[in-house]
Amino acid sequence: MKVFEGLYQGQGSFIRITEKENKLILKQLWDGNEFEFVPDSAMHFFNKNQLRFTLEFVKGDDGSIARMVAFGRDRWDKAKKVSLTPEKVKGFEGKYRLKEDPDDIIQINASGLNLTIKQLWDGKEVAVKPIADLFFYNEAQGYSVAFDKDDSGAINGVLILNTDFFEKVNN
Repeated sequence: MKVFEGLYQGQGSFIRITEKENKLILKQLWDGNEFEFVPDSAMHFFNKNQLRFTLEFVKGDDGSIARMVAFGRDRWDKAKKVSLTPEKVKGFEGKYRLKEDPDDIIQINASGLNLTIKQLWDGKEVAVKPIADLFFYNEAQGYSVAFDKDDSGAINGVLILNTDFFEKVNN
């Protein structure tokens, strides 16, 4: 069951799969909700409380788990291990302005592989750790930070808590 563990990305969001007591636990990183699954075959699992909520795992060419399909239709690709360096994390630093309310600005600062998000309107700060190359998370607070790049690879914004999009402010 450990082979299914990992971070999965789909529909612009992330979920984490862990194994506990021969069951899979799916945690939605955008709201912290958890669901428990039991196997009904080697690659297929179901939730006892919502029988239509199924997970089917797909192997890649190398034989490792590459994808998960939920509800028979929603594709979630298994995320690769974090390949960030402190220099790459520095590239996320800067000011970002809320698209819907330009007065709301956040400042993002790097420290090693971690980031601190500071709301400039009230001074509130949250530290997040990388769990994918463009996705940072604070487990205790359920605080998600997903960066968006343009076609050239430049950071153009960040999605906070899966709801608020902040555009990068060019100084």
